[in-house]
Formats: sequence, structure tokens, C-alpha cells
Amino acid sequence: MGEFVPSATPLPNPPPLRGGGNGGTRDSQGVTMIDFRARLLLSALLSCSLAHTVHADTLHAIGNGLFWHHESGWIFPERIGDFVRIGMPQDVAGSSDVVAHYSKRIADQRVTAVIDIYGADSAINAPTFAAAKKMMQDELGASAYTPPTEAPFEIAAAPSYAGFKAIYKILRDGAPAYRVLYFIDTGAWNVKFQITAPADAADAAALADDFVRAQRWDRLGKMAPDPLTGN
Repeated sequence: MGEFVPSATPLPNPPPLRGGGNGGTRDSQGVTMIDFRARLLLSALLSCSLAHTVHADTLHAIGNGLFWHHESGWIFPERIGDFVRIGMPQDVAGSSDVVAHYSKRIADQRVTAVIDIYGADSAINAPTFAAAKKMMQDELGASAYTPPTEAPFEIAAAPSYAGFKAIYKILRDGAPAYRVLYFIDTGAWNVKFQITAPADAADAAALADDFVRAQRWDRLGKMAPDPLTGN
């Protein structure tokens, strides 16, 4: 049997489809208008899905135990001094507000810290120090048995930020304790701390102050940090 040699004569192109039927009008590349519209719809759906995903993922793990809040630039390290982060930071109700929890042990006693980062226009959290105190008082209720003592709070690493703190004497699990509220107004973002320590914990007030001042204040408003250094 001889070798098969294809014909040199090209096959004719199929005739274009015009209207009628389910195929729609076919262009020179064989793509119908229905195909084209379907691709446009799919592209739009994917774009919406991507936009939603980007908005939802306000927190990013960047290695070495660091989490980055990409909207504010804030960094949540795994450890801050002797405080250890409990789990991962979380967004609040799907918003740009985020919260993280830390804990430290002094002998058999536990000191806890909560950090809230939220925009000045947040619809969820307190926009001012007065509002933050009101939220705190509502939360503590009768467990806060004396009015808080208040004072300005300065951060050497960020002297332009307006900081305030209020110290509450409370009962935690029936035992005397301190709850210290810090409210730092940085302009576009507010940073709120709630630190709770047993009343007899050594240097509890200084411990709380040091925790707040040891934060990565230099990261606010910055772009993505180096995943190896957090800088």
C-alpha cells in the first residue's frame, strides 16, 4: 500500500451562521455571540468574586508568626515581650476592624491583653476615648467597683499620636484585678488595648504600659512588610 499524501487543496471554511438557531452569529474565529456574552458574564463574575476575596482577606500571614493588617499596616507578632498571641488575629464581623488576643503568666497568675485596630469611621467600635470608656463600663457592669483613674498616655516611638488610658479596679473570677483601657488616636486608625491583670501582680501597671509601647507603631500606614523581618 502506498504512502498517504494529504491533499494540497484546502478544505472550505464552514459558512457563517446568521441569526436563527441557538448558535448565534459566528465571527471569523468561530466564536458565536452567545459564547462571547457568556465569557463576558464569567469575567464579570470572577472580578466580583476576586474583589470580595481581597476585601475579606484583611489579615495576611507573612511568615515567622507575623500577621499583617493590610489596610492599616499594623503587624501582630507572635510574641511581644513575654506576651504570647493566642491563636490568629480575626476580623470583626467581616469588616476592616481586627482584633488579637495575647496572654502572659506571672507565676500562677494570668495577664491578658486584647488589641483592637479599627478605622476612625468604624461602625462597630468606639470612635473616641469617651465612647471607649462607655463601652468598657457597659461591659464591666457591677464588677467595676470604683470609678476609673484617667491619664494621658505617651508613646515615645509615636509622639504625634494622642493617647489616653483609664484604670479600672474590678473583680475577675471573684478576685480583685485591674483592667487598663488604652485608646490611641492615630488619625485614620484607632488602636484600643484592654489589659487585665491580678491586683497583686508585681508591677502590673508598668507591665501594661510596656506592652502597649512595645507594639510596632512604625508599621501603621505602611505597605507590605518584608516577610522575614516584618519591616
